[in-house]
Amino acid sequence: MPTRMAKLTLRYPGKVKILFDSRRLMAVGPKKKISDNFRSYMGFLGRKQPSILYKNWKNVPANTKELIWQAILEKFEIFFAKRLRAQKIQSHNTCPQRTSRGGYEVLTQKIIDEKLKARKEAADDPSQIIPPPSPPSRHETWKRARITKSGDYINEETSSIAAKIDALEQEQSSGNFKPSGRSDILAVAIGKPDHPSRVRGVGTGYTVRTYFGKQERAADGMVSRDEVAAIVAEMQAKLRAEMQMILSSQSTSAAEPHTPVVLSAKGSCAVERGESDKHNVEDGDDIGDYELYVEDPHKRLVAYGLIHDLGSNLHNMKMKNDEVRVSVERVVVADAPIPFPTEEVNKVGEALKQFIAWPRRLVVENIKQKGVSQRELFPSPVVKDTEKDVLKVLWIEAADITKPKNCCIEAGIVSLTRAYVSINQMDIMGLLAAGTVSVPVMKFYNKCLYNVLVSSGRADKYGLMCPLAIQSHGNNEEMGLIRNRIGEGGFDCFLLPFYDKGWELMALCPKSGCIASFCCQGKGKKHKKKFTDMIDTAIETYQVVKGMRSNTLSKPKWVYPKCCNKDAVDPECGLFVMRHMLELIKLDIVNSFEQVLHMDKPYSSDDIADVRRSWAKCFLDDIR
Repeated sequence: MPTRMAKLTLRYPGKVKILFDSRRLMAVGPKKKISDNFRSYMGFLGRKQPSILYKNWKNVPANTKELIWQAILEKFEIFFAKRLRAQKIQSHNTCPQRTSRGGYEVLTQKIIDEKLKARKEAADDPSQIIPPPSPPSRHETWKRARITKSGDYINEETSSIAAKIDALEQEQSSGNFKPSGRSDILAVAIGKPDHPSRVRGVGTGYTVRTYFGKQERAADGMVSRDEVAAIVAEMQAKLRAEMQMILSSQSTSAAEPHTPVVLSAKGSCAVERGESDKHNVEDGDDIGDYELYVEDPHKRLVAYGLIHDLGSNLHNMKMKNDEVRVSVERVVVADAPIPFPTEEVNKVGEALKQFIAWPRRLVVENIKQKGVSQRELFPSPVVKDTEKDVLKVLWIEAADITKPKNCCIEAGIVSLTRAYVSINQMDIMGLLAAGTVSVPVMKFYNKCLYNVLVSSGRADKYGLMCPLAIQSHGNNEEMGLIRNRIGEGGFDCFLLPFYDKGWELMALCPKSGCIASFCCQGKGKKHKKKFTDMIDTAIETYQVVKGMRSNTLSKPKWVYPKCCNKDAVDPECGLFVMRHMLELIKLDIVNSFEQVLHMDKPYSSDDIADVRRSWAKCFLDDIR
């Protein structure tokens, strides 16, 4: 098609190079003047060639469009920007593959065939059926795709990455390297993660998600499981050491002048001491209340220590009746073996300030008076922990907990069926140290309250509910759980703790239609209408089923007693809710919540400590 743009023909003899952006459908270079001439020429062709009778470019015949395109190609040499971008991207590929037209699929099958052939040749019986080998890993196919016919890698960089892959394979076989998810051998050797839309070494059609699977997103500040395990182990070691120091300082008596011990002449108490057992103790030294002996084969003194009656469990192992928990305060024979060695402690010298088990018959009371013979500590029943020391005992037990404790909540406490709650170390530490109350801790507290109800004779008056029943608003199962629990027994009042930006307590009285909501923020917080409607519906359904509902009966009444002046972020909100539940039961309150529990000040530290002690005592009794 001849052109009438004389300037274009005279100024640019031959074809003019033009850069065209296919996404924006416009010329973008190489110079503005050239792109302007291109647009002018396109407009000229659009006006002259197609008929004006066509209303739309889609209606123009294909042969006419082809003539226009050929006219453009006669004057312009078009380079698409997409092609240039692809060429630029390809220039960054320093390790290009050298596969055939079949790509990685053909290469993978070729590797499998080679392995199968090698297995058949190595087999003793050629007729034996050899199972096919597993598909090669992607770092293996990546290396094979970059080897020339001569057996060399295409360039030095590829050879360097292949050497790293070989080194990582050796480390993996020796156990020094463990691939994890997307950080496999190939990704670590290259040093760059895979692009989300393609995966190296596997061919087309795969994305990172389809090949490796969905990756769980971790919140900011989250650490791996190995790091958590290391932190927990470190905390356990520190906590155990601190508790041993505290117990030692509390149990060690004041220093007294030391008097040489006069041994009894009785055969049952006679002790043979060798030359290595002789030692001098200066006046005023506190060497411990008991002497610790071993038999190898004769009975000899090896250390002084203290007895700690802290329960029957030691290092997650139950002690026998003839064993006692001791702590070594002074070493006499450091290289003497202890009666019950552990992985960390084998010798007496290694057991200093440590809790270990010792036979009762080899623990002798240390009497520091002249003329008084030693008295041996005979086996006696284990004395139960006093209420004063129950928190200290729970500290010791929690330090040795490595797996969650599964506690049983018998049928009739929170439901007609038996329930179980799993309590881990962090739940207990949170309750004792920070005052935070987790859902498992609150759920187990129902068992403590049930014991109070039984002892006070009010087990048929108050019903308890699981705090998991209404944890998330908007769950359709919540109303059914509450309605079923209310209908299970003829209780006058149900106590329901729940969490909504802080622990709160709800007392449901289905017979009287009264609902009390105790918010530890002290602001008389009112709930959303959807939430209150759910509770109202459960109460009304109960009244209809029991024949108590009539046209004259009004809707359930909501009251919001002011509990205390604590903030929502205070971790003790859970302890305050637990205290509220205990007081409601002890004061036998069913309807007059607003008058009786209208509080302007928070509970004292002694009140909160009582809650901790009652929970600790119930938990220790359950796990023993």
